[in-house]
Amino acid sequence: MMVLSRKILRLTLFILVSLFFLAAGLAINILFFWSEKELTRMRARAAMSWSRTLCRIMGIRVSREGDLKELPRTITMSNHISYLDILVLGSLRPSLFVSRHDVKAWPLLGLLARVAGTVFIDRESTRSAWAALDEVEKRIESGSTVVVFPEGTTTDGMGVKEFKGFFFMVPIRMKIAVQPLSIRYNSSNSGGDCPVAWYGGMTLLPHLWNLIGIERIDALVYYNPAITSI
Repeated sequence: MMVLSRKILRLTLFILVSLFFLAAGLAINILFFWSEKELTRMRARAAMSWSRTLCRIMGIRVSREGDLKELPRTITMSNHISYLDILVLGSLRPSLFVSRHDVKAWPLLGLLARVAGTVFIDRESTRSAWAALDEVEKRIESGSTVVVFPEGTTTDGMGVKEFKGFFFMVPIRMKIAVQPLSIRYNSSNSGGDCPVAWYGGMTLLPHLWNLIGIERIDALVYYNPAITSI
């Protein structure tokens, strides 16, 4: 009964908070349409507030280790375990993300991603890939942190898949650094075995329903040394 009550409360708060930030995001897009730089900056700040709020609601405690020095002009590359990666990384600093194109169709979250300025890519389309590359460069030029998951998909967290090399063209063309991050999860359930990983053929809503019942999730983000030349 306690777990069910936690799930219902968290799901209710998750929806209400997301609807509030959706409205705020729409307002930001209207008010700052005149300046790409200001629009990008405000979108990233709103996304950070949304991420931090949802982390608190869902019992996610984020910690950082490693080389915490952050360079002003970088593209961030991270391993990819779950949709929670967006909340975890988004809670650390104002950030915009690159996501696969089918996320647009996700209920509520897809609309939030569009309003937040997410760059969508269809990896099966060369035209879409080049357009996404241009958008990423525009975001960085506007002073935003852009996060890319170079594996191109989520994994079970036990290893890292081969990177897709396309977005490494950004630091080459812009002559900027790459900030590599590593995410690791642990939880209060099952003696530390955390069911956060969402990969393969897992369905989103049943996985999320199970996830919000976990009392506490610890997310460690390890900052690897920045790569300043490629």
